[in-house]
Amino acid sequence: YIMIATLASTISGLVGYLFGHFLWDLVGNWVVPHIISTGTFDRLSAHMVQYENWAIFFGALIPFPLKALSLVGGVFQLGIFPFITFLAAARLLRFALIGGLMAIWGEKVRIFVDKHFHRIFMVLGAKVAVAILFFWVLAR
Repeated sequence: YIMIATLASTISGLVGYLFGHFLWDLVGNWVVPHIISTGTFDRLSAHMVQYENWAIFFGALIPFPLKALSLVGGVFQLGIFPFITFLAAARLLRFALIGGLMAIWGEKVRIFVDKHFHRIFMVLGAKVAVAILFFWVLAR
């Protein structure tokens, strides 16, 4: 089941990547001034150029919307094979952690994860975000 979930999630991310890659030229000139400021877009661009596929990896690992993440990968035209590799590795790790816990502790973990899934990954995501922010501030 872990491999099936990883494959389906990676294919879904690839579809988002392709939309971002091929449709940005049509909608980009409208999106930047109306939905996101030019300055914010430029900063996002700089970060994507600097961190590239690691941003995809950590974004796919934490509870960040996969479609938004994959669209960004396509918009910034990250290499498709590294994109797929980092995305699949992160999703495999995420699903393996959940599957491994369920294999060890069974029904108790399933009930706990079902009840607290978003909270667990929000806390983990917040920790990763704080660490990234910390290192970003140090790099400035």
